[in-house]
Amino acid sequence: DRRPPRTGHHALAAAPSGTHTVDVSVDGNGFGYGFAFYWEPCDSVNLGVLYRSEVTVDYEGHAEANRILPALQPAVGGRSSFETNAETEIHFPSDVVIGIAYKPTDELLIEVDVDYTMWDSFKGLSAHLDQQLPPLLTNEILSLKASWHNAFTYRLGGQYKINEQWTARMGYVYDQNPIPDHTLHPSLPDSD
Repeated sequence: DRRPPRTGHHALAAAPSGTHTVDVSVDGNGFGYGFAFYWEPCDSVNLGVLYRSEVTVDYEGHAEANRILPALQPAVGGRSSFETNAETEIHFPSDVVIGIAYKPTDELLIEVDVDYTMWDSFKGLSAHLDQQLPPLLTNEILSLKASWHNAFTYRLGGQYKINEQWTARMGYVYDQNPIPDHTLHPSLPDSD
């Protein structure tokens, strides 16, 4: 599942640049809503639908640069490390999931799920710092443009109850890549 956590600790950046590192660590909370529908039209068929709303999470924390090269230290007051407060907000997308389970026999269960995530609402993220780090230290890692597009995830699974002790399970997932080539970033590698 590509969806980042909606609450709690989230590291925005931890990327090396030369011999120094820039880390941003923040915590945040956000609120959303969801609706679920479940229907069992007969003993052998179950149908479920879930909608989760878009959630905006406001994060606060700190950014720090460590092991700053001597040539770059004058830009941060001659220090080999630098720390400042940081904040950002992330817009997590809404999604709709539809699932159907079919149980043709007491031993066999087959399930199909389709998940549609509205990634086009996620435009990117950037950390806002109380004191700006010099550009040579950040190399733009504190900002990520997204321009993602909506995508489907398809799941197919089955289980077969061999006896009271053993059940065999198998599944397949196909997850469409929502990230276009022009916004692909090393911190978010992705493919179908």
